[in-house]
Amino acid sequence: MDLDSSLEEVLVTLYSAVTEPGLWEVFLVKVASKHCVSKAALLIHDFKEGQHGISTAFGDAVKASVHAYGSYYCQFDEWTRRFPKEAGPGVIFTGSDIWPESEMRRSVFYNEFLKPFDTCELAGVVGCNANPHFELLSIYRGPSEQPFDERHFDALRSLSPHLRVALGMRRRLVALESRVTDLENALDQLETALVIFDSAANPVFVNRAARQLFERKCGIEITKARVTAQNPGENTRLQAILARAIAAGTRGGREFGGAMLVSRAGKPPLQVLAGPFQECNHSHAPRGAVAALFISDPDRMPGFRAEVLRELYGVTPAEARLAALLLTGKALPELADNLGVTHETVRAQMKSILHKTGTTRQTGLVGLLSKLNHGAS
Repeated sequence: MDLDSSLEEVLVTLYSAVTEPGLWEVFLVKVASKHCVSKAALLIHDFKEGQHGISTAFGDAVKASVHAYGSYYCQFDEWTRRFPKEAGPGVIFTGSDIWPESEMRRSVFYNEFLKPFDTCELAGVVGCNANPHFELLSIYRGPSEQPFDERHFDALRSLSPHLRVALGMRRRLVALESRVTDLENALDQLETALVIFDSAANPVFVNRAARQLFERKCGIEITKARVTAQNPGENTRLQAILARAIAAGTRGGREFGGAMLVSRAGKPPLQVLAGPFQECNHSHAPRGAVAALFISDPDRMPGFRAEVLRELYGVTPAEARLAALLLTGKALPELADNLGVTHETVRAQMKSILHKTGTTRQTGLVGLLSKLNHGAS
């Protein structure tokens, strides 16, 4: 494989695979074809954790061996055990450089794993060395295929710098995708409905609470990628405050978008707040999320977590029960009747709770309990 159109074809597939994972196998097909072999693989080794596996494979023999290698036979792989940990990206190697063929052919790894899959020799290149994490590209020759020679090694050298860049891009992309997934999972735990918008007012993220709210179609819904209030007058107001928030977010401003109530038949209104995201540090980057809509449903307050209050402030079980009832907005005499205790007992418990939580008034205590309540899932 020289630096010609055939290599360009391989490189186009390699870089495309960074964002289209299904193309990694196509990349291996092209590499194997240019080297006149029928098997190739991308391997990942973590020497610190002792984890070794085949991330992508081409060739029925290698593809069939992926699970067996990662779960069992990697422990007999002397190529992996003896691999020079100082080998940097771009280092070309053959199997016999690391593990003499005479030894290899007497091993369990060869006779139980490689031989049945018609593999007798490998050559490869280090794509990543972030010791103890290695990623390698390997090509495999069968007994009937041409032995590797300098032409194969030159081809691997030509491919090497591109492989290093592409694998690095893939690692960063996977890390970013993992962070996004973690953040989305965290936002899905919120009891407040959250919708995040781009500059064209398209929702780019809708959390679990919002999805459930829209499914009920009670007061507010999402249709044709637009969040709308069912009451026409309220919808005009909703679109206005959302537009202000998006405009502010698009230019990196901090202006308040607005707040409103959305009415519902037979139920208390939804509390809606729209606000922009502040300008990101990389002002040259395209803005994705620019504004958010927060929707609170008074009917769907999360269950009070009494154990959290007990662990944080050392209140007694009886005091925790009283604290939970405070969120209903009822007066102390009514709470005493609900709990079946005297008014004096409730007042004493209230005084104890205020002292333990460092609050001085019932309103402050309710504010604290509400914050704890919103943290419950």
